[in-house]
Amino acid sequence: MPGEEDMGHSFGNSDNEDGITGTSSTAVGVHGKSTTWNGVKGDSQDNAGVSGTSEKFVGVWAESKVREHAGIFAKGPKIAGFLVAVSAWRRISDITYSRP
Repeated sequence: MPGEEDMGHSFGNSDNEDGITGTSSTAVGVHGKSTTWNGVKGDSQDNAGVSGTSEKFVGVWAESKVREHAGIFAKGPKIAGFLVAVSAWRRISDITYSRP
């Protein structure tokens, strides 16, 4: 990623506005990278910990390079409207969709 060598630590704290925001017209708005823990993490008491919205692609994308680990892990009493495709070469029976 361009400028990755120059990445410092940024902290955003606010009671009424976004803590950290990022905007880019041609690349990633906010980028997080870690060698031993979460690159980006979100926690919330009343809403989604991490959310994403897209007009022309997926809202949130997650990918795992290890076959035994999921790209997205979801835990809760109800998981609905969730599409899991392990990889393009797997059988159609490996794709799961649950409805609310």
